[in-house]
Amino acid sequence: MIGISTVDFDASGAIYLFPESLDLAATNLFDSSRRSSRTATVDGGAVLFDAGYSAADRTITLKGNLSESQIEFCDRVVKGTSNVIVTTREGAYLAHPQSFSVNGRGSSLRLLVLSLAGE
Repeated sequence: MIGISTVDFDASGAIYLFPESLDLAATNLFDSSRRSSRTATVDGGAVLFDAGYSAADRTITLKGNLSESQIEFCDRVVKGTSNVIVTTREGAYLAHPQSFSVNGRGSSLRLLVLSLAGE
């Protein structure tokens, strides 16, 4: 189950997305990477800069068939809220709702994680 709620008051509160409403093959909960870069050196080698991992390196993409009220909530959040709280089995995150779309194949919500909630 995935929960999404606004940080500030919202009359509709929050939504919960259950596995049966998500396209689990297309949903991406684990898109994370380290902050690193590799630069070639003049001697033919390479230098690696590694700044480690942060929760802010994650992107969460949710795809599936949402109900009408869930679609309305996601659309309103993307258009009018800068940050939301997203809860997954790994934890709670402060995230920016970057985009939301609905087409014949279902809905897609993209969330850019900013930090662990409470940090």
